[in-house]
Amino acid sequence: MDTKKLDIVVVEATAITEEGFIVPGATPELIQMADKIIVEVNTRISSFEGLHDLNIMDLPPRRKPYLIISARSSSAHKQKHTQSAIPIDTDKIIALVESNRPDNTGPNHSADATANAIAGHLIEFLEHEVKNGRLPAKLLPLQSGIGTIANAIIGGLARESFEGVTVRTEVLQDTFLEFSELGKLKFASATSVRFSPDGFDRFYANWASYHDKLLLRSQ
Repeated sequence: MDTKKLDIVVVEATAITEEGFIVPGATPELIQMADKIIVEVNTRISSFEGLHDLNIMDLPPRRKPYLIISARSSSAHKQKHTQSAIPIDTDKIIALVESNRPDNTGPNHSADATANAIAGHLIEFLEHEVKNGRLPAKLLPLQSGIGTIANAIIGGLARESFEGVTVRTEVLQDTFLEFSELGKLKFASATSVRFSPDGFDRFYANWASYHDKLLLRSQ
């Protein structure tokens, strides 16, 4: 059965490895489903090589479960469950395009009184659970979500006494930068980063300090 559904795909990459693999950018499924591929290499941003842990899955109906049970690995820094770049059939590539444009995001909305109150109640609950021995002092892995309330919660946690916190969530936002810089965040696993323009500048300027605390997995 021919499972290909796409004639041509354009995929973004931050680097191309010596083997011809691409560093996402794009998801492996786009590569698998395409007959022809145009690779857009963004040279404005840092190479994300080594940041990803990709599950290159079989296409349905032969797909197997995701065997991921930890945000990070047994190694000193990260668990590499599979590989950090997408294998690609170079015969499919019909063009390479260079890009020098930044990520197109808008500024974050400031947390209002309601968002801060929700964050405060949740943090108070976590502190209570730690005090009563139902949670460890470094908490259990957190899933924060995305949006103004999520930003307020992570920002609030960064200002509290929790240390060595691990996060396994879908998207990382600006307050994770503060969380990491204050030494409170031990490790974060996500599927993408969504920073404001200022947040991306801060992220790239301090790339070396974030690199070993972050892992991006397949969406």
